Amino acid sequence: IDEYEYRKRIKEANRFNLGTLEEKSIRFIRDVATNFEDTIMYKAISFSGGKDSVVLSHLVRTAFGNNGILHIFANTTLENPDTLDYVRNFEEKEKIFLLEVKPQQDFSTLVDAAHFPSRIHRWCCTALKIAPIEKVLRQILDPGEKILMFEGTRREESVGRQNYDPVELKFKIASEIIARPILDWSTLEEWIYILSMGLPLNASYQKGMRRVGCSICPLARGYSEFLMEYWSNNDLRYYRNWCAMKEILKNDIKRRGINQNDLIGYLKEGKWKGRAGGSILNGYYKLAEISNWEEHYKFTRVDLGGVIKPTSLKEYLKPLEKKYKFKSFESQIGVKTILIMSKEQKVACKITIEGESLCIWWFEADNRTYRSFLSDLKKQLIKYQFCAYCGGCATRCAFQAIISDSKNQKYIIDGNRCRGCGECITINAVGCILAKSVKTTSTYKSLEE
Repeated sequence: IDEYEYRKRIKEANRFNLGTLEEKSIRFIRDVATNFEDTIMYKAISFSGGKDSVVLSHLVRTAFGNNGILHIFANTTLENPDTLDYVRNFEEKEKIFLLEVKPQQDFSTLVDAAHFPSRIHRWCCTALKIAPIEKVLRQILDPGEKILMFEGTRREESVGRQNYDPVELKFKIASEIIARPILDWSTLEEWIYILSMGLPLNASYQKGMRRVGCSICPLARGYSEFLMEYWSNNDLRYYRNWCAMKEILKNDIKRRGINQNDLIGYLKEGKWKGRAGGSILNGYYKLAEISNWEEHYKFTRVDLGGVIKPTSLKEYLKPLEKKYKFKSFESQIGVKTILIMSKEQKVACKITIEGESLCIWWFEADNRTYRSFLSDLKKQLIKYQFCAYCGGCATRCAFQAIISDSKNQKYIIDGNRCRGCGECITINAVGCILAKSVKTTSTYKSLEE
């Protein structure tokens, strides 16, 4: 039988189940849009070029009866060649409005700073996908505005997604409201729906691949890597892409001190995926920790890994000023001094900068506030030392106060927009996604202690 007849039989055999599934998802899409009608400024689809994306796109466009909804494709620069071809062909044939976004920095540059991603240290999603999307949303939205983002996430994909909610108001990007119309769909249901509807398909699936994300991923199984290796030997486009990724990985493994004789086995067995700490051979790790931290009653001396630049440091202190509701100003008294004033115009804290050290005096009576202040200060100091301008902090800011400029090596916080919510401070236990990836296991434990 021909392809048309094949699809017709599949559709007929599954008419009731597919119809029920489709109707439920479309009703969900319309209900979510109605419920947040007064909150959202725009609606968009997170489009990756995989089977989840094509089903999601079809359902959302059907629900709203038009192709005008924005599709956002985050090109991590690690996509396989078929995915790039598919996304561009999909845009042309389906007549959709597609926006392609790319990370500010090259992947190899970020690996030099933070090591190759692992299952534990998956900074790649934030730096290569989430941060670029946040940057383009900043151009679309005003501070405080929201966009309704439809995602093709499904519970069946992983254990970690079992507890995902159909709607999330606060997920990875502060300006997004996330809606997941196919959260409870199975893989089989997706494939039947795709075949019965005749939806266009990424050629990677015809090559045997089960996932069409990044060419090399710490969450991918050996089967995916086997296929990538196979097709790299049979397709020049895959060869260039795969070899480039492997070379970056090999160089990083060597830099971490892995013996050359163990390199082949280390790669073949995928041991790089389980990396938990950084490497003492990496000069960056010194910037991912505080050299010395001495505390006395209401006095703390902090030694960092280099000469402190007051102008740059002050940007990282702005969220602390807002969070703890202090006002600060600078005075020049022999050495660089920052005075943090309370609302009553009393000096609450004095920070003196002396070369590689910060001397901190606390004059307020509330010791609990002081402990919290020091904890947050530690995170901001690590961030200040290490910052590779990946844009991860900016994704957490609902007020678009953070500008991470990798081109000019600047981290700027708009004091007028910052509300002191602390989301950028508590992004993780260290205060910086990339710094956490570089820290060795021992130094990471000592920081937590």
